[in-house]
Amino acid sequence: MQRGAYDEAADVLLTAFQKTPDSPRAPDLLLRLGMSLSGAGERDTACRTLAEIDKRYTDPTPAFAARLSQEQAKAQCPPA
Repeated sequence: MQRGAYDEAADVLLTAFQKTPDSPRAPDLLLRLGMSLSGAGERDTACRTLAEIDKRYTDPTPAFAARLSQEQAKAQCPPA
């Protein structure tokens, strides 16, 4: 993502998430996937990915919840 290779980053992050959806890192993988999709111009898919975090992981830390909200606003996601 730092190099601007959002499509490549999205592929790597999706694969990592699919292999470990119950991992403690899974919410972060989805967050970064949503950020990558947004950076690649896939706003609708990014918003659906970011919304999935709320559905799957219902007890985020306050810092993670704040970061998720920031990324949803940045991607111009509609309110849930």
